[in-house]
Amino acid sequence: MELLNSFVTLIQDELEKIPSYDNEIAFIGRSNVGKSSLFNHLMNRNLAKISNKPGKTKGIHFFLTEEFTFVDLPGYGFAKVARSLKEKWSKIIHFYLESRPKLLLILLDLRRMPSFDDLQMIDWARHYDKKILFVFTKSDKLKPKEQKDQVEKNLSALKEVYPLKEIPWCLYSIKTGRCRKELLNKIHDLSQ
Repeated sequence: MELLNSFVTLIQDELEKIPSYDNEIAFIGRSNVGKSSLFNHLMNRNLAKISNKPGKTKGIHFFLTEEFTFVDLPGYGFAKVARSLKEKWSKIIHFYLESRPKLLLILLDLRRMPSFDDLQMIDWARHYDKKILFVFTKSDKLKPKEQKDQVEKNLSALKEVYPLKEIPWCLYSIKTGRCRKELLNKIHDLSQ
């Protein structure tokens, strides 16, 4: 996948001037769940900055390819940043999510159950009629049996706020490349 252009904003006036793209896909999840790492892995290049410290992504980052526009968002949750910056993020992200992407990749750490913030985001996305693809990250940190058990537990928890017969999801490993092609195919199918 070839990168055609990229830019970042954290100012609502600028965001309002950026044209809306047909296949705009937003990466969203709690801080340090692996949004930027997943994006870099899909692109086979280190384009988005990553860190072990939560809160590295500080703006709305647009990455345009021929087929998609990927949007890397700041995480929600426990990033250690000033309260004023969190409030600024919250306002512009809410504006962005409400008005722009049709597909949200909601990233969830497979090792943990969905948090209150995760469940709130899912409920919000349903309210605004957004398509959702759940991506379970950090699967390589669990043994295969543990992965299976955690997927079942997570899907059970998700069904309480996302009551569909079939929940669209993907188990992803950046270390092994597991499901890269499958994830791109699901993104393609859901973004139509």
